[in-house]
Amino acid sequence: MKKYYKWDYEKQYIGSSDVAALILVGYKENEGMCSEILNFGEDNDYEAYIVDEYAEIPERYRLEHEFSSWVKVYDDGGLIKEFNAGSINVYRCGSMGCIIQLEVFTPSEKTILRHIKDEYEQEYKKEELWYAVTSDDYTEWDVGSSDIFEAGKILKEQGSGTLLVIREDLEEKLGGAFCLYAREYRDIFE
Repeated sequence: MKKYYKWDYEKQYIGSSDVAALILVGYKENEGMCSEILNFGEDNDYEAYIVDEYAEIPERYRLEHEFSSWVKVYDDGGLIKEFNAGSINVYRCGSMGCIIQLEVFTPSEKTILRHIKDEYEQEYKKEELWYAVTSDDYTEWDVGSSDIFEAGKILKEQGSGTLLVIREDLEEKLGGAFCLYAREYRDIFE
């Protein structure tokens, strides 16, 4: 369920500048450490809404910069903030509007999960598929969801286990859920 950035999240101070800009230094997949300028419309103190992957980003905001794993924010005086997440997306709007979105997955992890989802949803109806996570010994299910990203988030947080794609069929046909796909944590996220 999507959340609204103004109602469900708080603003945080991210720096001030007499040249209407902050410096972002962080890691980008396939590029390594990079620095970027985050321009604003006026000299001032700046705040940003810090949101997660469930936030709905309004269309008027444009994506300015994308980082993976970490980013540091510098103003005229030095280091102000550091953010750590799988993906860090920085959006700007108007003169002062800023949203920093912290997501669990890196861009490559999101690509892998989307590929798994698309591959099986093309062959089977979406409503028949469930994504689940088991412990390493296959004895305990941690989640059963129609959202692969929710299952992937739990798998990444627990740091081990197996992602399953399950087809729910009538019990008299298969005797319960039928596993289409199983992939261990290290093959997906490491």
